[in-house]
Amino acid sequence: MSYTFAVRAVNGSGNGTLSARSASINTPTTVPGAPTIGTATSGTSGGAITASINWTAPTDTGGTAITGYRVVGERITVSGSTTTVVSTTTIDVAASLRTYSMTFASTGQVRFRVTTLNSVGAGAPSANSSGTIMAR
Repeated sequence: MSYTFAVRAVNGSGNGTLSARSASINTPTTVPGAPTIGTATSGTSGGAITASINWTAPTDTGGTAITGYRVVGERITVSGSTTTVVSTTTIDVAASLRTYSMTFASTGQVRFRVTTLNSVGAGAPSANSSGTIMAR
């Protein structure tokens, strides 16, 4: 976004004349904030092996339009307090999307993260989806 400025003096006699407008000044832009991760859901048994995630857009766009989201799905194994990533699937999706159904190569537990994208780059990722669900 860019702005221009004009200045005028104000005193007891009233308002002065506006100055000429300044040159255009661009506001700094940065990467967007993290989206809020929603609830992951298992796919339907009997078809492609899928799981879905939804999210909400961040309130901080970084000063420029959101251009998309990066959805990361991880097939994981959990043993006690240890989580091991078996495989990772990443896809960039349109800025208009707030849900995505990801296809996996095999059934098993999955979790998701989503990152917001703008013209500056990728922001911080969301938290992992809570719990784990089964891709099926």
